[in-house]
Amino acid sequence: MGNRLSKIVTKTGDHGETGLAGQTRVPKNHPRIQAVGTADELNSNLGLLMAYMPTELDSITEEFFKIQHHLFNLGGELVMPEHPFMTEAMVEFLEDRIVHYNEALPYLKEFILPSGSIPTCHAHICRTITRRLEREAITLHQEEALNSVLLQYINRLSDYFFVISRTIARATQDQEILWNKDLN
Repeated sequence: MGNRLSKIVTKTGDHGETGLAGQTRVPKNHPRIQAVGTADELNSNLGLLMAYMPTELDSITEEFFKIQHHLFNLGGELVMPEHPFMTEAMVEFLEDRIVHYNEALPYLKEFILPSGSIPTCHAHICRTITRRLEREAITLHQEEALNSVLLQYINRLSDYFFVISRTIARATQDQEILWNKDLN
């Protein structure tokens, strides 16, 4: 296999279009490209979260590395829809981790405000970016059918980041601030 990025400046996008796999060109604001960009943004933010993770949570950081690879697969599938890179095993991985972490958390009676330490807050940021990615993927799916596993993965990933934010909060002794509907 040759060099994937041998030429960075191509000038082919100077008029607002970008290339998908093969010869297909689409506007840079096409729903497919919006979703690819949000997956990339999420991956970058996950990298930032990893930079702030306490060393006692290295096992979670290792999961984040795996998820970063999953996100590259997701982006690859979005630009090459004829190649389903997302697998049931990836969804099952997230489901397993969600159950594992959630078992150790106290039950919630109210919504949690995103607050606490930098890693706790950044896990919430990853959750909200994942929710945007999900909205964009659904918009694209309404125009062009996507692999259902890709959609399942994104949905589970936002749940994962919610549970991870709570797990990080416990480990860093952040107090979870609950929403108070009566606070004016």
